[in-house]
Amino acid sequence: MAATLSLDTITSSTSDITIPTGKNLKVADAGRLYIGGTQITTGATQVTSRTANTTMGQGSGDIDITGKSLSTVSFNASAGTSTVFTVTLPVAGDFSTTAITVISSHAHGSDNTIAINNNAGTELYTLHAKGDHCEFVSDGTNVFRTGNEFATIRGRITMTTGIGVYASAMSDTWDLASSSNYSVSQVGTAWSSTTDDFTAPYDGLYHFGGFFTCDTGQYASGWQYYSGSAYYTENAARHQPNGSNTASIMLPLSKNDKIEWHNSNHSSACTALGAASGGSRCSSEFFMIRRD
Repeated sequence: MAATLSLDTITSSTSDITIPTGKNLKVADAGRLYIGGTQITTGATQVTSRTANTTMGQGSGDIDITGKSLSTVSFNASAGTSTVFTVTLPVAGDFSTTAITVISSHAHGSDNTIAINNNAGTELYTLHAKGDHCEFVSDGTNVFRTGNEFATIRGRITMTTGIGVYASAMSDTWDLASSSNYSVSQVGTAWSSTTDDFTAPYDGLYHFGGFFTCDTGQYASGWQYYSGSAYYTENAARHQPNGSNTASIMLPLSKNDKIEWHNSNHSSACTALGAASGGSRCSSEFFMIRRD
Protein backbone atom coordinates (compact mmCIF):
# COMPACT_ATOMS: atom_id res chain seq x y z
CA MET A 1 0.00 0.00 0.00
CA ALA A 2 1.42 3.40 -1.00
CA ALA A 3 2.08 5.88 1.77
CA THR A 4 0.86 9.45 1.46
CA LEU A 5 2.31 12.40 3.35
CA SER A 6 0.86 15.90 3.33
CA LEU A 7 3.70 18.22 4.36
CA ASP A 8 4.75 21.81 3.85
CA THR A 9 8.30 21.29 5.18
CA ILE A 10 10.59 18.33 5.76
CA THR A 11 13.29 18.75 8.41
CA SER A 12 15.98 16.43 9.68
CA SER A 13 18.14 16.20 12.77
CA THR A 14 21.12 15.57 10.47
CA SER A 15 22.37 17.31 7.33
CA ASP A 16 20.94 14.70 4.95
CA ILE A 17 17.55 13.24 4.15
CA THR A 18 18.14 9.84 2.51
CA ILE A 19 15.90 8.02 0.06
CA PRO A 20 16.31 4.32 0.93
CA THR A 21 17.78 1.88 -1.61
CA GLY A 22 15.16 0.65 -4.06
CA LYS A 23 12.90 3.65 -3.52
CA ASN A 24 12.28 6.56 -5.93
CA LEU A 25 11.39 10.15 -5.23
CA LYS A 26 8.63 11.02 -7.68
CA VAL A 27 7.13 14.43 -8.45
CA ALA A 28 3.73 14.08 -10.10
CA ASP A 29 3.66 17.36 -12.05
CA ALA A 30 6.46 18.45 -14.40
CA GLY A 31 8.15 21.66 -13.36
CA ARG A 32 7.26 21.26 -9.66
CA LEU A 33 10.75 20.33 -8.47
CA TYR A 34 13.02 23.20 -7.44
CA ILE A 35 16.62 23.18 -6.26
CA GLY A 36 17.85 26.31 -4.55
CA GLY A 37 14.90 28.20 -5.97
CA THR A 38 15.66 27.05 -9.54
CA GLN A 39 12.98 25.11 -11.38
CA ILE A 40 14.16 21.73 -12.70
CA THR A 41 12.34 21.03 -15.95
CA THR A 42 11.89 17.71 -17.69
CA GLY A 43 14.60 16.57 -20.05
CA ALA A 44 18.34 17.06 -19.79
CA THR A 45 18.71 19.10 -23.00
CA GLN A 46 18.25 22.85 -23.14
CA VAL A 47 18.08 24.93 -26.33
CA THR A 48 17.92 28.72 -26.02
CA SER A 49 17.69 31.29 -28.82
CA ARG A 50 19.51 34.58 -28.28
CA THR A 51 20.03 37.87 -30.17
CA ALA A 52 21.95 39.89 -27.56
CA ASN A 53 24.97 39.55 -25.30
CA THR A 54 24.44 36.53 -23.09
CA THR A 55 25.76 35.22 -19.79
CA MET A 56 25.38 31.63 -18.64
CA GLY A 57 25.48 30.26 -15.11
CA GLN A 58 24.15 27.85 -12.56
CA GLY A 59 21.26 29.59 -10.88
CA SER A 60 22.25 32.88 -12.52
CA GLY A 61 22.74 34.67 -15.83
CA ASP A 62 20.56 34.97 -18.92
CA ILE A 63 20.67 31.18 -19.34
CA ASP A 64 20.48 28.99 -16.24
CA ILE A 65 22.06 25.57 -16.93
CA THR A 66 21.12 24.00 -13.58
CA GLY A 67 20.13 20.35 -14.05
CA LYS A 68 21.12 20.24 -17.74
CA SER A 69 23.61 17.82 -19.29
CA LEU A 70 23.56 19.70 -22.62
CA SER A 71 22.86 23.38 -23.18
CA THR A 72 22.77 24.75 -26.73
CA VAL A 73 22.76 28.47 -27.47
CA SER A 74 21.35 29.28 -30.93
CA PHE A 75 22.58 32.82 -31.63
CA ASN A 76 21.19 35.16 -34.29
CA ALA A 77 23.81 37.80 -35.18
CA SER A 78 21.99 39.25 -38.19
CA ALA A 79 21.22 42.67 -36.67
CA GLY A 80 23.52 45.62 -37.18
CA THR A 81 27.03 45.69 -38.66
CA SER A 82 30.58 45.42 -37.28
CA THR A 83 29.19 44.24 -33.94
CA VAL A 84 30.89 41.78 -31.60
CA PHE A 85 28.20 39.85 -29.74
CA THR A 86 29.36 37.90 -26.68
CA VAL A 87 28.36 34.65 -25.00
CA THR A 88 29.99 34.32 -21.58
CA LEU A 89 30.34 30.79 -20.24
CA PRO A 90 29.76 29.87 -16.57
CA VAL A 91 32.57 29.53 -14.06
CA ALA A 92 34.34 26.22 -14.80
CA GLY A 93 33.15 24.73 -11.52
CA ASP A 94 29.52 25.34 -12.47
CA PHE A 95 29.38 23.23 -15.64
CA SER A 96 31.44 20.12 -14.99
CA THR A 97 28.33 18.03 -15.76
CA THR A 98 27.09 20.16 -18.66
CA ALA A 99 28.30 20.34 -22.27
CA ILE A 100 27.69 23.78 -23.79
CA THR A 101 27.41 24.39 -27.55
CA VAL A 102 27.08 27.81 -29.18
CA ILE A 103 25.96 27.88 -32.82
CA SER A 104 25.36 30.74 -35.24
CA SER A 105 21.81 30.30 -36.57
CA HIS A 106 21.47 33.07 -39.18
CA ALA A 107 23.50 34.92 -41.78
CA HIS A 108 25.57 37.54 -39.98
CA GLY A 109 25.21 41.26 -40.45
CA SER A 110 28.27 42.64 -42.24
CA ASP A 111 31.41 41.98 -40.14
CA ASN A 112 29.36 40.80 -37.14
CA THR A 113 30.95 38.12 -34.96
CA ILE A 114 29.96 36.04 -31.93
CA ALA A 115 32.76 35.85 -29.36
CA ILE A 116 32.52 33.03 -26.83
CA ASN A 117 34.32 34.05 -23.65
CA ASN A 118 35.17 32.34 -20.40
CA ASN A 119 33.84 33.77 -17.16
CA ALA A 120 36.85 36.10 -16.89
CA GLY A 121 36.07 37.61 -20.30
CA THR A 122 38.88 35.90 -22.24
CA GLU A 123 37.91 34.96 -25.82
CA LEU A 124 37.96 31.18 -26.39
CA TYR A 125 36.39 30.93 -29.87
CA THR A 126 34.69 33.27 -32.35
CA LEU A 127 31.92 32.51 -34.85
CA HIS A 128 32.00 34.44 -38.13
CA ALA A 129 29.18 32.99 -40.25
CA LYS A 130 25.94 31.01 -40.18
CA GLY A 131 26.60 27.40 -39.15
CA ASP A 132 29.81 28.17 -37.23
CA HIS A 133 29.75 26.44 -33.85
CA CYS A 134 31.84 25.31 -30.89
CA GLU A 135 31.26 22.88 -28.00
CA PHE A 136 32.78 23.32 -24.52
CA VAL A 137 33.13 21.08 -21.47
CA SER A 138 34.73 21.57 -18.06
CA ASP A 139 36.52 19.30 -15.57
CA GLY A 140 35.43 21.62 -12.80
CA THR A 141 38.65 23.64 -12.96
CA ASN A 142 39.46 24.14 -16.65
CA VAL A 143 37.34 24.81 -19.74
CA PHE A 144 38.05 22.80 -22.91
CA ARG A 145 36.94 22.86 -26.54
CA THR A 146 35.89 19.32 -27.49
CA GLY A 147 36.85 19.62 -31.18
CA ASN A 148 33.20 19.67 -32.27
CA GLU A 149 33.65 23.08 -33.88
CA PHE A 150 33.93 25.09 -37.08
CA ALA A 151 34.72 28.73 -37.80
CA THR A 152 34.59 30.36 -41.23
CA ILE A 153 37.72 32.29 -42.21
CA ARG A 154 38.05 32.47 -46.00
CA GLY A 155 38.69 34.86 -48.83
CA ARG A 156 39.41 35.33 -52.53
CA ILE A 157 41.38 38.14 -54.17
CA THR A 158 40.90 38.68 -57.93
CA MET A 159 42.93 40.93 -60.23
CA THR A 160 40.70 43.40 -62.06
CA THR A 161 43.39 45.29 -64.00
CA GLY A 162 46.61 43.91 -65.45
CA ILE A 163 49.79 45.04 -63.67
CA GLY A 164 53.50 44.76 -64.49
CA VAL A 165 55.59 42.02 -62.85
CA TYR A 166 59.34 42.36 -62.36
CA ALA A 167 61.79 40.39 -64.50
CA SER A 168 64.16 37.85 -62.90
CA ALA A 169 63.23 38.89 -59.36
CA MET A 170 60.49 38.00 -56.89
CA SER A 171 57.87 40.64 -56.25
CA ASP A 172 54.81 40.94 -54.03
CA THR A 173 52.20 40.86 -56.80
CA TRP A 174 49.21 42.13 -54.81
CA ASP A 175 51.30 44.92 -53.32
CA LEU A 176 52.30 45.96 -56.84
CA ALA A 177 48.67 45.87 -57.89
CA SER A 178 47.35 47.76 -54.83
CA SER A 179 43.70 47.55 -53.83
CA SER A 180 42.57 49.73 -56.74
CA ASN A 181 43.42 46.90 -59.15
CA TYR A 182 41.86 43.91 -57.37
CA SER A 183 38.61 42.90 -55.69
CA VAL A 184 38.23 41.04 -52.38
CA SER A 185 35.51 38.73 -51.12
CA GLN A 186 36.07 37.39 -47.60
CA VAL A 187 34.54 36.24 -44.32
CA GLY A 188 36.55 37.68 -41.45
CA THR A 189 39.24 40.33 -41.74
CA ALA A 190 42.34 38.23 -42.49
CA TRP A 191 43.02 40.07 -45.76
CA SER A 192 43.99 43.73 -45.53
CA SER A 193 43.52 45.99 -48.54
CA THR A 194 45.78 48.47 -46.77
CA THR A 195 48.85 46.20 -46.54
CA ASP A 196 47.76 43.91 -49.43
CA ASP A 197 48.63 40.91 -47.24
CA PHE A 198 47.04 38.02 -45.34
CA THR A 199 47.46 38.02 -41.55
CA ALA A 200 46.47 34.93 -39.55
CA PRO A 201 43.69 35.88 -37.10
CA TYR A 202 44.31 32.79 -34.93
CA ASP A 203 46.83 30.02 -34.36
CA GLY A 204 45.77 27.24 -36.71
CA LEU A 205 46.13 25.33 -39.98
CA TYR A 206 45.45 27.28 -43.18
CA HIS A 207 45.14 26.54 -46.90
CA PHE A 208 46.45 28.96 -49.53
CA GLY A 209 46.00 28.71 -53.27
CA GLY A 210 45.35 30.58 -56.45
CA PHE A 211 46.05 31.00 -60.14
CA PHE A 212 48.68 33.18 -61.77
CA THR A 213 48.55 34.01 -65.46
CA CYS A 214 50.33 36.57 -67.61
CA ASP A 215 50.60 37.53 -71.27
CA THR A 216 51.26 34.76 -73.82
CA GLY A 217 54.85 33.82 -74.54
CA GLN A 218 56.16 34.71 -71.09
CA TYR A 219 57.67 32.21 -68.64
CA ALA A 220 56.27 32.98 -65.17
CA SER A 221 56.45 31.11 -61.88
CA GLY A 222 53.43 30.04 -59.89
CA TRP A 223 52.58 31.79 -56.66
CA GLN A 224 55.43 31.79 -54.16
CA TYR A 225 54.26 32.09 -50.56
CA TYR A 226 56.38 34.44 -48.48
CA SER A 227 56.25 34.89 -44.70
CA GLY A 228 58.01 38.23 -44.68
CA SER A 229 61.37 36.58 -44.03
CA ALA A 230 61.36 33.24 -45.91
CA TYR A 231 59.69 31.46 -48.83
CA TYR A 232 57.62 28.30 -48.53
CA THR A 233 58.66 26.14 -51.48
CA GLU A 234 55.96 23.46 -51.53
CA ASN A 235 54.33 24.89 -54.64
CA ALA A 236 54.84 25.32 -58.38
CA ALA A 237 58.16 27.15 -58.33
CA ARG A 238 59.29 26.44 -61.89
CA HIS A 239 58.71 28.94 -64.66
CA GLN A 240 56.05 27.73 -67.07
CA PRO A 241 55.46 28.74 -70.71
CA ASN A 242 52.63 31.09 -71.53
CA GLY A 243 52.59 32.31 -67.95
CA SER A 244 49.85 30.11 -66.45
CA ASN A 245 50.41 28.35 -63.17
CA THR A 246 48.54 27.24 -60.06
CA ALA A 247 49.95 26.65 -56.60
CA SER A 248 48.50 25.60 -53.27
CA ILE A 249 49.86 24.82 -49.83
CA MET A 250 48.74 24.05 -46.27
CA LEU A 251 50.59 25.88 -43.51
CA PRO A 252 50.40 25.86 -39.70
CA LEU A 253 50.53 29.50 -38.60
CA SER A 254 50.59 31.45 -35.39
CA LYS A 255 48.32 34.42 -34.79
CA ASN A 256 49.56 37.52 -36.68
CA ASP A 257 51.80 35.51 -39.05
CA LYS A 258 51.79 37.15 -42.47
CA ILE A 259 51.56 35.58 -45.94
CA GLU A 260 52.35 37.36 -49.22
CA TRP A 261 51.81 36.03 -52.75
CA HIS A 262 55.03 36.55 -54.74
CA ASN A 263 55.84 35.86 -58.37
CA SER A 264 58.63 36.30 -60.90
CA ASN A 265 59.01 36.24 -64.65
CA HIS A 266 61.86 34.32 -66.28
CA SER A 267 63.88 37.05 -67.96
CA SER A 268 61.74 40.02 -68.87
CA ALA A 269 58.91 42.00 -67.37
CA CYS A 270 55.39 40.76 -68.06
CA THR A 271 51.81 41.68 -67.26
CA ALA A 272 49.88 39.79 -64.59
CA LEU A 273 46.45 39.54 -66.19
CA GLY A 274 43.35 41.05 -64.66
CA ALA A 275 40.68 41.16 -67.34
CA ALA A 276 37.83 43.43 -66.35
CA SER A 277 35.32 40.97 -67.81
CA GLY A 278 35.91 37.45 -69.11
CA GLY A 279 39.28 35.95 -70.01
CA SER A 280 42.01 34.78 -67.67
CA ARG A 281 42.95 36.69 -64.56
CA CYS A 282 45.14 36.20 -61.50
CA SER A 283 43.52 35.17 -58.25
CA SER A 284 44.47 34.07 -54.75
CA GLU A 285 42.44 32.30 -52.09
CA PHE A 286 42.73 31.24 -48.47
CA PHE A 287 40.73 29.49 -45.78
CA MET A 288 41.26 28.28 -42.23
CA ILE A 289 41.12 24.49 -41.94
CA ARG A 290 41.33 24.33 -38.15
CA ARG A 291 41.84 26.74 -35.30
CA ASP A 292 44.32 25.58 -32.65
